[in-house]
Amino acid sequence: KSSAIEIKNDVKECMKKRKNIVALGHDGECPMCERQLGTHYEVLLNKLNDEIEAKKANYYRQYNEYKKNKAELGSKTREEETQNKVAKELDTRITEMRALDVKLI
Repeated sequence: KSSAIEIKNDVKECMKKRKNIVALGHDGECPMCERQLGTHYEVLLNKLNDEIEAKKANYYRQYNEYKKNKAELGSKTREEETQNKVAKELDTRITEMRALDVKLI
């Protein structure tokens, strides 16, 4: 879960950076190097867009994996409960059979 939260926070941070760059525009000053963005404006926006998309894809991949694992765990838990119930019934029958054996002797 914490990894998914970290990814969501990373996406938010990238989106915040992108919003800031868009607000600065072509003539704005780069927040990192303090030079005019100019021709780097589009490159920087594309880079941030790519980062956002990659992080979102990673988030959804992890989320889908989590859902799959959770479903498998639920299935295995139900299977284990069924097996425990059968084992308990078998133990009860064995106890009853032993009681009958004792009565026969």
